[in-house]
Amino acid sequence: MEKFDSSGQPLTSFGNNGVSQISYSFSNLGAGTALMDSNNNIIYANADSEIIKIKPDGTLDSSFNFDSTLLPSSVWITNIIEKNGYYYIGGMNEGSNPTYFISRLTQNGSIDSVFNYFIETDSTLVRIEDLIVNDNNIIANGSGYVVKYLLNNSLSTAETVKPDTNITFENPVKENFVYFSKNKIDKINIYSIDGKLLKTFKKNNTSASDLTKGIYIANIIFENGTAAIMKLIKD
Repeated sequence: MEKFDSSGQPLTSFGNNGVSQISYSFSNLGAGTALMDSNNNIIYANADSEIIKIKPDGTLDSSFNFDSTLLPSSVWITNIIEKNGYYYIGGMNEGSNPTYFISRLTQNGSIDSVFNYFIETDSTLVRIEDLIVNDNNIIANGSGYVVKYLLNNSLSTAETVKPDTNITFENPVKENFVYFSKNKIDKINIYSIDGKLLKTFKKNNTSASDLTKGIYIANIIFENGTAAIMKLIKD
């Protein structure tokens, strides 16, 4: 694993001149997803949903004890989000009837015993592609749907929306948010990847200069009541 500073140079404090070679027995070397948390730790999940924590210096955090055997046997993790001291993981339960999967981990990697894990029963909701975690709800986007779950130590479905896809953005975003929509826009909310609301606007060509380079989630609300969620890259 390699780590670079904001100028693109190897971060010398990480591993050996920016390169960390972790000795860990993975059953699958394919990458799943990764997150850099608020303490500069890297939370990494492979394609078989084995999860490790790598310290800011590039060494393995042996106190992080994630046990994948406590989850369903065929889970594919596609998202890791840090919120209020927990790591939320989301993706797909790859059983005979694949559906959304969400769980919550403590800082030491154990599955939160109160939240445990959630498996969607609606077979049309197959795989989570984007996940936003707020204080009181979780918004999942995937399989052409946006689902809002109420969060109170467990999940309950508040709303399922089939998004209107008749909107496109210039993506990557450069100086302004430029979109093309067949339907009238009520508002567009821009979230950070960890679910923090950063900006709300309606007008096309709204400036994006207040956002740094990175990945953002756009939640588009149309005047006809439909919605869409898109991942945007700020260049």
